[in-house]
Amino acid sequence: ESAGGDVDTLADLVIARLKPTDGCLVHAAGTVTAGDLSGRLTAAGFMVAHEVIYSAEPVAEMPAEITDRLEAGDLDAAMFFSPRTAAHFVTLAQRGGVVDACGETVALALSPAVAEMLSEISFCEILTADAPNQESLLRVLDRGSA
Repeated sequence: ESAGGDVDTLADLVIARLKPTDGCLVHAAGTVTAGDLSGRLTAAGFMVAHEVIYSAEPVAEMPAEITDRLEAGDLDAAMFFSPRTAAHFVTLAQRGGVVDACGETVALALSPAVAEMLSEISFCEILTADAPNQESLLRVLDRGSA
């Protein structure tokens, strides 16, 4: 079930649907998270095991393959799953001088927060998923102009 894509809404959903006496919750997350879900649930009386299951490390520069495809107008769509990665893409595009080349590409954003980070670049179009999950993002790709 989706809670709307932000930590506060997810915490509210958990608190509304579960009781602290139901058992321990596992918060599987990356090394960087938006908000403090575990802290909020712990404050509400839940026992929470916060487990880091992945780490995303930003690259120092835009990969040449991406730059080449953007400059050739040969990148139909790009998918962005987090505000952090979207903001990093914008920084790399600015640093690499390929901002204008993004005008041929449709940006697919997992949430409005992701789309907002992409707004500094004039993509052909920025489309946002109806729900913050990969399945919804892929549906946007299917129906979009990409």
